[in-house]
Amino acid sequence: VIDVLHPGRANVSKAELKEKLARMYEVKDPNAIFVFKFRTHFGGFGLIYDNVESAKKFEPKYRLIRLSFSLFQ
Repeated sequence: VIDVLHPGRANVSKAELKEKLARMYEVKDPNAIFVFKFRTHFGGFGLIYDNVESAKKFEPKYRLIRLSFSLFQ
């Protein structure tokens, strides 16, 4: 569960959140981070995988399609 505090800003993009999480948790490939179900007043969820191959294996197909991951590579 991720709480995002952004006083003075309308919203924070998911790409910006992925970059921040990658720095915080020393993730080599930000594509192995999945953030989803964000609501302005409540935060959202995030998953960090060891690598992109693990993400492709365990993430639901609809989330991979949303992020334009090729399922056949």
